[in-house]
Amino acid sequence: MKKVFSFAVALIISLAVFSQQSESVDTTVISKIREEAYQHSKVMNHAFYITDYSGPRLTWSAGYDRAAEWTLNEFKKWGLQNVHKEEWTPLGKSWDIVKSYVAIKSPYYQSIAATPKAWSGSTNGLVVADVMLASATDSADFVKKYKGKLKGKILIFESKLPPPSFSFKPDAKRFTEDSLSKLAVSTDPGDQLLFDTDTAAMNKKFAGLMQMFNTYFMSDKLWTFCNKEGAVAILSLGGGKDGTYATDGSYNFMPKPNSLNIANVGIRTEDFLRITRLLNHNVPVKMELDIKTSIKPQPAKGYNLVAEIPGTDPMLKNELVLVGGHFDSWHGATGATDNGAGSIVMMEVMRILKKLNLDMKRTIRIVLWGGEEQGLLGSLAYINKNVADYSTMKPLRDYDLISAYYNLDNGSGRIRGIHLQNNAALRPVFEQWLAPFKDLDAGTVSIKNSGYTDNESFDLVGIPAFQFIQDELNYDTRTHHTNADTYDELSEDDLKQASTIIASIVYNTANRKEKLLRKPKPNPYGNFNFYLLQ
Repeated sequence: MKKVFSFAVALIISLAVFSQQSESVDTTVISKIREEAYQHSKVMNHAFYITDYSGPRLTWSAGYDRAAEWTLNEFKKWGLQNVHKEEWTPLGKSWDIVKSYVAIKSPYYQSIAATPKAWSGSTNGLVVADVMLASATDSADFVKKYKGKLKGKILIFESKLPPPSFSFKPDAKRFTEDSLSKLAVSTDPGDQLLFDTDTAAMNKKFAGLMQMFNTYFMSDKLWTFCNKEGAVAILSLGGGKDGTYATDGSYNFMPKPNSLNIANVGIRTEDFLRITRLLNHNVPVKMELDIKTSIKPQPAKGYNLVAEIPGTDPMLKNELVLVGGHFDSWHGATGATDNGAGSIVMMEVMRILKKLNLDMKRTIRIVLWGGEEQGLLGSLAYINKNVADYSTMKPLRDYDLISAYYNLDNGSGRIRGIHLQNNAALRPVFEQWLAPFKDLDAGTVSIKNSGYTDNESFDLVGIPAFQFIQDELNYDTRTHHTNADTYDELSEDDLKQASTIIASIVYNTANRKEKLLRKPKPNPYGNFNFYLLQ
């Protein structure tokens, strides 16, 4: 028994060593990639043009179009092939802010930091109106309580939100060695974060999500009711603290008949609570607003940005290694960390690999996604058209050709490792590929699932799709979906580090003898509607 056990242990060890030794790592190429990424970096140039120069990149907006045009032109300048826009549905609304001014008029004057909710409407020029404090359990209760009472009013909804807490911890942080070690040894991949391979469970999850949308954002019917009743505008709680506030949408982005938009502006938590306190103390509040937004009358098509570096091996050049991140942003700032950073890095990966003229057997394709913030619309549509039909799981053109998809969408923090997405067989592969980057603080390989972004769209059909472990910096505390998400919140050195590591991993994936091993193919999802907000 002891001899058999000893032999088994020796065999396992030898197989593990063999599997690790089977991964080829060209240190000469990695050195070239490092030099180009650090000594000739263009990451901050990319950052300037897709943030400061282009403005916000809201899906279907003029800012998205400006940034896309510049990016596609850069791809062509670098010599990338098959550069194009790839349109997707569902259709949306092309919406932009033309003017935004909000101020307290009495009991004293003070201007207020505010941003119109995406796809919300306008005021009738500069208006001065009383603020009305409203409360309701749901839309039906609201209609019953306030019918005939809203004309000429600015609405603010009662909130039980406590005052913002004091910040005794720093906004920015990096992973500690202890936290990375725990990630590395964890055997629990966690749940599928957004979708679920069980259709019934997924429908239940989305029913809860829709209930949250209808409760928190109220409903399209409610905003139409307020508009018909003659309300002037709605003041929404932006959340956040210390001057930052969330700038998202009204979730009325789908073209719908007979839908009337009302001006709906998000404001800072501190201002929201101040106004409600005044009203609760029976102090009248009068405000002045001048909100002008534009919505094009015709429905707008969304699109992704696509470009390639063709493979060179006659037998493998039709196979694909995909890289990407979502290109769209919210509109209260310029979307630098969410997800300008991910787009910038993946652009730089393509620039580096093309500039070095490396011999890569498989084709490298970058896809920068639109509509991620509205529910992964761009990546879901791309896969449903090119990779696999979600309803039937029928393979499409690219299904058997893709080796892996690499995604970046967690701010501008440096890469500390990779999430395996519960694909344990690939642990030795990534451990060896990350080994040359210990000096850059990267090396952790975790079994964990990572979702709520576009890698999950690929994972749903069984394609190896990975999100990197990144230092958070101040992403969750300060910049994510807020008015502070600007160029100056980017970490240049971290972006260079990420570009180096991803370019090297992509190179290794492109030249590997076999495609990366896949998990078992998921079951079909039936008639489930992924575009939950249609």
